[in-house]
Amino acid sequence: MKASVKRKYYKEFHDLTGYGFPEVPLFGAYRFDKAIEPLHIHTHSDFEICYLVEGRQNYRALGRDYLLKGGDLFITRPDEPHSTGKQPQEKGSLFWLHLMAPKKKRPFLGLHPDFSAKLYEGLSNVREKRFPGSHLVRELFEKLYGQMSMPDIPSRKIIMGNLLVSLIIEISRCGEKPQPAEDRN
Repeated sequence: MKASVKRKYYKEFHDLTGYGFPEVPLFGAYRFDKAIEPLHIHTHSDFEICYLVEGRQNYRALGRDYLLKGGDLFITRPDEPHSTGKQPQEKGSLFWLHLMAPKKKRPFLGLHPDFSAKLYEGLSNVREKRFPGSHLVRELFEKLYGQMSMPDIPSRKIIMGNLLVSLIIEISRCGEKPQPAEDRN
């Protein structure tokens, strides 16, 4: 008789404001072992950055469909309606986070205000909605996710801040690369 295999399904949400990052009201991760209901059209007042670790997923924004495969990033801007269209949320795993704009003359992700604007500007300059991430993007998301279960010690906030800043820099770097026409959809 075969032993039953436990399904690895989870969907987690973390409000990083409680960790000292008011700019990141939502950090999430999911792993679905089967497709679930579509993600209905919605908006956010901040950037939403999705990184599909594995699987395939359709997103719809600005009247277009964007088919992601494992390793791709998808970014929606503030107040931009998006959904999965008529497609379900597919089997696979994904990380996402919401990033609010820095407030003038205020620290952002622990950075001095002079650096905050430059960091956010790099992300704002990404024009593609969907583009390939890098192995480092995955690694940074995984490390950030790992911090959710770590003890609340003073260095934890420093580690999380460094991971968030590194992640935004790497996502911006990936978004700067020109995409072949066949990869744009």
